[in-house]
Amino acid sequence: MLFTRRMMKDDYPIYVKWRYITEYLLDICGKFPKNARFNLADRITNISLDVMERIIETIYAGEKKRILEKANLQMEKIRALLQIVLNKKYISTGQYGYISEEINGGGQNAQRLDKIMQRVGNLKDIFLSFENLYSAYKKACRGTKSYQAYAFAFNADREILRLKRELSGGTYEPGDYRYFTIKEPKERVISVAPFRDRVVHHALINVLEPIYEKRFIYDSYATRKEKGTHKAISRAQFFLRKARWYLKMDVKKYFDSINHALLNGIIRKKIKDSFILDLCGRITAKGGNGLTGLPIGNLTSFITTLCESPKIP
Repeated sequence: MLFTRRMMKDDYPIYVKWRYITEYLLDICGKFPKNARFNLADRITNISLDVMERIIETIYAGEKKRILEKANLQMEKIRALLQIVLNKKYISTGQYGYISEEINGGGQNAQRLDKIMQRVGNLKDIFLSFENLYSAYKKACRGTKSYQAYAFAFNADREILRLKRELSGGTYEPGDYRYFTIKEPKERVISVAPFRDRVVHHALINVLEPIYEKRFIYDSYATRKEKGTHKAISRAQFFLRKARWYLKMDVKKYFDSINHALLNGIIRKKIKDSFILDLCGRITAKGGNGLTGLPIGNLTSFITTLCESPKIP
């Protein structure tokens, strides 16, 4: 049985960041002299834990402004106490500077948290703008030498305007995929969309990526700006230096198992623009067997599954 993943606190960068800050504070406060542990160390760590609880409340609560104001106030209390600790030389100037900077970032992120929860509309005009479609066309051209790309480029302005008319008029239909199989690191069937469809995919991602980027956890590295394989390896090495054991796992036939109706419903939780929702539905329906499955190789497949993927038991 398939079920949607409930939005959890780990999906919010502000929660993940503050959790790291709290763990850091617990480490340094544990090194305070005994006479300072009850009146300073315990006070600092308790307030930090209170801030984390406020952030969790904000994620799930209907009324957010009042809770966020209290969280910001508690962050300032931590800063004031740390100034005392710095004067007592229980922490270094570098440690104080690092925590103070993180508190500044935490406060700014907390103020934006309620905006992350809101549904977004009025995206059609942005998507259909010539600037967006032309930017998408340039991105789709990168690294390709296909005949379709050259044919599109020969009359790029005309092709973009034609695509815009089809999209705005509701007559656009995704074309058929071309398939090939790769063997490494394991056997997989890769789907290649027609070039003009790839232009649409990039145009869609241009609009959706800024909305969903705020919701991604920090340690997600696929198909994201300023991320990628090298940074993922560096981050993995960082965690390996902190722990002896790790769990390597994969979801069997993940893309093949994704339910279209569930995924479209999840996207509707964040996007309310009917035009964008309809387009996402058309692209999704073209993959798999019409009910389940997304094509491996589609940019939209990776982004939509990152947004808030269904769990596959």
